[in-house]
Amino acid sequence: MVFRVTVHLWQTPGAGRAFRQFEDQAMEIMRGYGAEFTVEIPEGAEGPDEIHHLTFPSPAEFTAYRQDQRLQDLAPLREQGVQKTALFWPDGPPEA
Repeated sequence: MVFRVTVHLWQTPGAGRAFRQFEDQAMEIMRGYGAEFTVEIPEGAEGPDEIHHLTFPSPAEFTAYRQDQRLQDLAPLREQGVQKTALFWPDGPPEA
């Protein structure tokens, strides 16, 4: 069962380097959980700076990714570079 999630990301103004570093490292961790993704750069000033369309092999892999200590260790970099995040689940959220 494939699990899909869409992530809207807003970059902290002036923190492009931290944003990219966080994003690159988080994507590398995601790959270890079998994730595939595309990145959309919306046009215009309204809305997020990037939209990520993620697919994990199952909700369990998504949950494991979110709980991965390496991702948690990136929290300071995320806080520096990412101003806001919104998650959307096209097929419903993962079960708790």
